[in-house]
Amino acid sequence: MVLSFSSVFLSERKLLTKREKEAREIQEILSNHEEKEVLTHNEVIEDPKKKNCENCFRLWDFLKNKEIIKPIIFLLAFNSIPSIASPMFYFYTEALKFSPEFLGQLRVISALASVAAIFFYRIFLKLTKFKTIFCWTAILCMISQLLLLILITRYNLVLGIHDKVFSICDNLFIRMMAELNMIPVLVFACRICPKNVEGTMYALVMSTLNMGFFLSEQTGAICVYILGITTTDFTLLWLLIVIENLFIVVLLPFLYFLRIKEAQEIAEGKIEEKKEIKVNEERMREDKIDEKEEGSQKTEEEFEKKAV
Repeated sequence: MVLSFSSVFLSERKLLTKREKEAREIQEILSNHEEKEVLTHNEVIEDPKKKNCENCFRLWDFLKNKEIIKPIIFLLAFNSIPSIASPMFYFYTEALKFSPEFLGQLRVISALASVAAIFFYRIFLKLTKFKTIFCWTAILCMISQLLLLILITRYNLVLGIHDKVFSICDNLFIRMMAELNMIPVLVFACRICPKNVEGTMYALVMSTLNMGFFLSEQTGAICVYILGITTTDFTLLWLLIVIENLFIVVLLPFLYFLRIKEAQEIAEGKIEEKKEIKVNEERMREDKIDEKEEGSQKTEEEFEKKAV
């Protein structure tokens, strides 16, 4: 997070498309030699310290908006939910006796599920609202994690489902839902980046998410210690899974209070444009009222002159 703020001191420039590059080259060819010299001279004498201060103030003013800071805090809290990754790994290796080869296969299947989730989002969910995707993927991910209780209690053997088959199916579904839950967050992080500090804002959001993942591991370790879960005792592992999903249930209602559309409009500067439009409309109305009043005064004066 500290490193993300250091990007404020970098001069960020927009990446140009081919058409924009061609248009700029044509402008440079058509421009006179004197204009080029003035332009280069202005670039040289530009004070970098002043520009860095302006970027810092611009970023600070941007982060002071409630519509911007609320989603960031929500994502930090949501990613800080206690993790069950470490205890589940030891449950696979110590209790279920899964071999390293099979664990590697699970990793490959999880990677394929992530790729499938990306294509699924690109084809079907690209135009879906952020809140809708985030809410439903979180609910489905919670349901798939609760299904792990069947594996932990070994009730899957009663149902006639092998441990490896159950683990593959459940991990596949969990990974796909987790990826679908993460993609709209990345899209949102791109869309709330204001002009001239895009890299700084995106790095700040990503560092916030990474801090959440770090806190998730730490809170998960604390819960494991409190519940007394060890490599040989998984008696209360089911309770850890329940606690994790309870956190999701508690945090999801706060999604309703986020104003995603307004945050994107603030980043794009549309709200300021709307305010300017309203101010101009009010001025137009005031001018029309003044014109009507002046017209009525003139008619009254003319009427008085005729009467005299």
